[in-house]
Amino acid sequence: MDRQVDVSPDAIRAQVAALRYLVLMLLQRLDADGYASVAEITAGVRQDWLRLDPGVPDHAVVEAAFRETLAILEGVGRK
Repeated sequence: MDRQVDVSPDAIRAQVAALRYLVLMLLQRLDADGYASVAEITAGVRQDWLRLDPGVPDHAVVEAAFRETLAILEGVGRK
């Protein structure tokens, strides 16, 4: 069964928003159930970012991913 994939900008934004929402919900549940601390995950992301090799390919994209990751983690506390 072939399924057509919508790659329009609106569809891609909706997919990213859905994934962001799912990640927020999963992180909140893990934090609430004591399986993972959002504060510890955030600290780990910050440490990884500090250790990022400036020569890594697509450095700007990787840095943008770190910024977005931290934004998601900060959003966990606001839900």
